[in-house]
Amino acid sequence: MSIWFICFIVGITILTAPAQHPIVHAQMEAARLWAFKADMDFNGVVTISDSWLWFKWLFYYPGDLLILLIMKFGDIHTFFELSASSFGNWFSWIISFAFWSVHILVVVLFFLVRLLNRY
Repeated sequence: MSIWFICFIVGITILTAPAQHPIVHAQMEAARLWAFKADMDFNGVVTISDSWLWFKWLFYYPGDLLILLIMKFGDIHTFFELSASSFGNWFSWIISFAFWSVHILVVVLFFLVRLLNRY
C-alpha cells in the first residue's frame, strides 16, 4: 500500500514540477562518483584501503541513484530535505539496504529451490 502512495506522490510531483535549473543537476551529479574508479581515494595508488571504498560505492549506489532521480524530477526533495550532502547518508543507507536485501533473498531462494528440486 505504501509503495503505491509513494509512486502517486512522485508522479504528481513530476507532473506539477516547475522547470529545474540545469546547473543544479550538474552539481548534484558531480557530488558523487558515479563511474567506478579503482583508486577511490584519489591518492594515485590502488591500496587495500580502496577496497572498503569499493564496497561503500557499490552498496550506496541504489540509494544515491534514487536520491538523484528525486532531485532531478520534482520538488519532493524539499519535503524529504534531500541535497547533494544526502549521498551516502541514512536515507541512502535505508534504500540501499532494502534493495540489496531483496536481491540477496531472491538469489538465496532461487538456489534453495533448485537444491530442493534436485532431491
